[in-house]
Amino acid sequence: MKLSALTSQYVTYKQAMGMRFHTEACTLQSFCRTMGDIAVADIAADRVHAYIAGAGPVTRFWHRKYEVLRGFYRYAMARGYTASAPLCGFRRSSIAITDPR
Repeated sequence: MKLSALTSQYVTYKQAMGMRFHTEACTLQSFCRTMGDIAVADIAADRVHAYIAGAGPVTRFWHRKYEVLRGFYRYAMARGYTASAPLCGFRRSSIAITDPR
């Protein structure tokens, strides 16, 4: 299944469950633009890591993107659209958040 179709399906599912899910939908749209409209199973882990890392130090937004993609990949794996999540290389507990102030 194509990434854009699956993210749309996921957002619809979450909103049907009663969640507002607006900010998360924007994050997923940004992810789709960055990855291109390819099959979910064809997304390379290094591209996902580059998207999450962005430019600059690790911030709370980095963690937010990670959490949104973690939920998305759980949904995709549970429905058989991908065999694994390309987030496995991240170790959240070992990454410190920097305060930009």
